[in-house]
Amino acid sequence: MTPLDPPSLPNHAAATAPGRLAAVVESMPPFPAALLRVRRVLGDATTSSDDLTASVAMDARLSVAVMRLANSARYGVSERRFSLGQSIGRIGRSELRALVDALSLQKLFRGAAVDPIVIAEIWGFSLQGAFAARHWAAHLPGQPADRDEAFSVALFRDLGRIVADGALAEAGVGSDLYTQPQQRLSAEREVLGYTHAALSAALVAHWGFGEAVALAIGSHHDAPVVGTGEALALVAQLGDRTAVAVAGGVAGASSDPANGEERPDPYGLLQPQLDVLLPDSRAAWDAIVAAAAADLSAYSGLLAA
Repeated sequence: MTPLDPPSLPNHAAATAPGRLAAVVESMPPFPAALLRVRRVLGDATTSSDDLTASVAMDARLSVAVMRLANSARYGVSERRFSLGQSIGRIGRSELRALVDALSLQKLFRGAAVDPIVIAEIWGFSLQGAFAARHWAAHLPGQPADRDEAFSVALFRDLGRIVADGALAEAGVGSDLYTQPQQRLSAEREVLGYTHAALSAALVAHWGFGEAVALAIGSHHDAPVVGTGEALALVAQLGDRTAVAVAGGVAGASSDPANGEERPDPYGLLQPQLDVLLPDSRAAWDAIVAAAAADLSAYSGLLAA
């Protein structure tokens, strides 16, 4: 028995990986219906502004968030107050989709039977990574990636952890056994028969997000490979690394006062790949870290309970 083997596995762990994964997907809470409707309306380029406004109005929390964002300093100080329809036009469809996805993930997290501290950690890194990925998608020359899809990939990349973390704990596998991403993936494969990345990918595919988004989410722990044409996966991985820097408050290495250890420099880990893509990768990195932090600050009030 290895350290990752629990004393006894739940009966459901004996199922085949594909069958088990499909069963977990079916048991998960659905994507919030009203928000999914808005997402589908946004995906239809022929939808009128009136129809879009009507779909947004079906979700009170989304409506409030849209109006608060449109009337915030982020979009310039104004003495007037914009209506819902005007607010949608002011922030644009791309920002509206980001709000829809962020609110949806937040609702899914609130229903999860997982330690609130873990949920807060996943939520923070998901949102930080999504903002960063969106900036990377617009920043990398020769690596075309849709900004909206990049945001979604990075935002939902760790959604599967709300099941995987709880299932590992139930099986007696403590988090101290998987302090690094690859250790976590190994524990998930051995104990559950699937990884949180595979579950996240299966969920977004189930919701109809598209094959490219699902594939990028499923591979977000793979090493970034420049020049393969997998631009969406690349920017999502860059978003993930940038989230580490945003969480640390700096763009480089920092020490952890809790244990006196030096944390690795996120930029340094990616510099070889970034130097291939950008003439001044350090300046681009610093700018995107700052922009992602500003985005997170702007959204914090909108997404507060």
